[in-house]
Amino acid sequence: MTFHLHRDEFIGIANSSISEFHNTKVELHLPESPLYESASVYCSFSSKGVVVEFIVSDFHLPLVYISTDNPDDVHDTCSKGGVPIERLEPKWYVCLRDWN
Repeated sequence: MTFHLHRDEFIGIANSSISEFHNTKVELHLPESPLYESASVYCSFSSKGVVVEFIVSDFHLPLVYISTDNPDDVHDTCSKGGVPIERLEPKWYVCLRDWN
């Protein structure tokens, strides 16, 4: 629901974060925002895809942007072991973290 209410803001954050990530090539922790509790940007080494992960209100259900739009290509999507459970639109997913 939060994604749909603030879609343009999340897309803007993801786009600017990816640009910054490409300049640094290291995992980035995004600044605090009223839209999310925490967020980070990282690269999937298996596919070279870029992932932006937002913890909005539930640690176990992060909102995730996947640059490849193929979660099977991204080994460490959804906090290294989780799985996408809902596709909101191209490149945007809700994931379920691995409980183990």
